[in-house]
Amino acid sequence: MNRRFTLSPLVILGLVNFLILGELVSGTGLYFVGMMAIAVLSICLTYNLLGGLGTIGGIAFTSLALNSIVISQFAKVAMFEAADLNLRNPDLTITVYAVFYLSLLAGTFLFGWIRVRLPRPLEPTSSSHSNALYIVSLVVGFIATFALAAAALAGRKAQESIGHGFSRAFSYLLLFSLVLAVDQRIRDTEGRHCFGWAALWPSLAIAAFGFLGASRQGFVEAPLIVTVTCYLRGYKFRRKHYLAGVAFVAVLFLIVSPYYLWSRSWRNQEHSVGSELSVMTNLLVSAPSQWESIRETVLSEMSQSSENGGEYYSRAGTVTLNRLALIAPDSALIDACSRGFHYGWPVVESDLLSGFPHFLRRGTTVPIEGAWYRASIAGLQSSDEENVFISMTGIADSYGAFGWVSVIFFPLLIIPAVFVVYDSMFDLSRPWGTVAVVTLIFEFIVASMGAMISSVLIMTPVYMLAISWFIGRIAGVFSLGSGRAPGAQGLFASRQLNVGRSLLKG
Repeated sequence: MNRRFTLSPLVILGLVNFLILGELVSGTGLYFVGMMAIAVLSICLTYNLLGGLGTIGGIAFTSLALNSIVISQFAKVAMFEAADLNLRNPDLTITVYAVFYLSLLAGTFLFGWIRVRLPRPLEPTSSSHSNALYIVSLVVGFIATFALAAAALAGRKAQESIGHGFSRAFSYLLLFSLVLAVDQRIRDTEGRHCFGWAALWPSLAIAAFGFLGASRQGFVEAPLIVTVTCYLRGYKFRRKHYLAGVAFVAVLFLIVSPYYLWSRSWRNQEHSVGSELSVMTNLLVSAPSQWESIRETVLSEMSQSSENGGEYYSRAGTVTLNRLALIAPDSALIDACSRGFHYGWPVVESDLLSGFPHFLRRGTTVPIEGAWYRASIAGLQSSDEENVFISMTGIADSYGAFGWVSVIFFPLLIIPAVFVVYDSMFDLSRPWGTVAVVTLIFEFIVASMGAMISSVLIMTPVYMLAISWFIGRIAGVFSLGSGRAPGAQGLFASRQLNVGRSLLKG
């Protein structure tokens, strides 16, 4: 896969100068604009150092940069709205961002190129092996994801059980089955098609669990997996795919996002999958007749949240777009910790422990829910609220925990270590490499310092490694073919191996 899309010096200078001029014309303060330019310039250089969209580290970094600052700054210019508007402490916030990304640039330059010999996941070895893997992964992944959803509804105690740890590990198989199906479809049709019946079933399952949790990530996840899989295999997108993408984004912004936000006030009143599904289904049936009420509720929540620092844009109808502007909730946390208070080790320890399965903690309990605590001290939710839907980045957490020390050393040392581990362990052109990319896109954006170490850096690669070998060996028992896969560039070795291929044809 050679489509890296790195940025030329001319493009970088053009982007930075465009933002500088656009924000100055929009009335943004000069200091904010200067620090923004340093942050964006550091982002562009780091992106190129990581290899653009040709490495796992580059893709993960891009997701963080886009959601934290890049998209929001271009949107502010497009709306002709001051970029320092609706931030609690704009000058301090943008300074933290600039120092963070400058430190990450230095860390990437010093350590990002390192590759180490690590165990690799077991990838499919033949056509029949892949067919067996698809069936086993779909079934086991669905059961594990169902168990995760049930545990989430049952409360915190259920999420600390041994079963929850196993469910979390095996839930990656649902994503893996979708990657296998898309990969096979591309190869069977010699690049003419990418989606078939085999890809439909895991896609529907992922969307169903997203619907159960009123999760926009669940709605986006399956199309994103398909898109990333196609991109990493050099699939040529056509006009119909781009039109479908535009329609999908429109449905997300105009229908799905408002409905999910509105439905959350009715959710979690029951604590079983069946009752929750019943609630969500009844709400879906009644939604068309209450659409005006849904719209007014969402706009009202946006207006109130904008006043307390939760939303970045002033214009109505930008609720979903605000989810791509994490600089606003980050600013609320940074401001809350700007007068000498830093919550330090207890919250970091909680996030660190939460990333490990319960049986590895040897009875150690998580002292406090980190996401709940950060949202509470930032003033983005009431202190007695149990369910947290406020997303923040590790940028704000690094400042809130230890101040400038962690703002410098967290991106200098820990984040480059994540890049090194994933790029050393996974191959982008193979199915488990694709699963790692998609997982990292979501986890990397909102991972706190503790979660970045325990969950992203350690447990997620370990889970994928262990599950790949476990399921791969089981599927090998049912595999009928013996053809070998052609190295890193292909999943299926020879076109004559067609045992079970009809299972994956759309």
